[in-house]
Amino acid sequence: MNPISTLRLLRRSQVEALTGLKRSSIYGRLNPVCKQYDPTFPKPISLSPTNRGSVAWLEAEILAWIEERIAASRPDVHAMTSCQCANSVGRLDKKAA
Repeated sequence: MNPISTLRLLRRSQVEALTGLKRSSIYGRLNPVCKQYDPTFPKPISLSPTNRGSVAWLEAEILAWIEERIAASRPDVHAMTSCQCANSVGRLDKKAA
């Protein structure tokens, strides 16, 4: 695991900015009863001693979840090498011209 010095905590507004999700969607992904539930969505970490106050998420976990979502929605893009991607973009540019 990463050394503690490289860990970064994100507050909800920062998670919203990175994921494009709003508060209700974030908490919906954490709630097993909700139709938006996503067991792969990172769990928050309590910042208060009573576990009833402020929370934050690990930046690395949020970024990994975003990468998983990209890979799941675009498997063909991630299977291509960077050279193949560049060639595909070039072909698309020529078709548009």
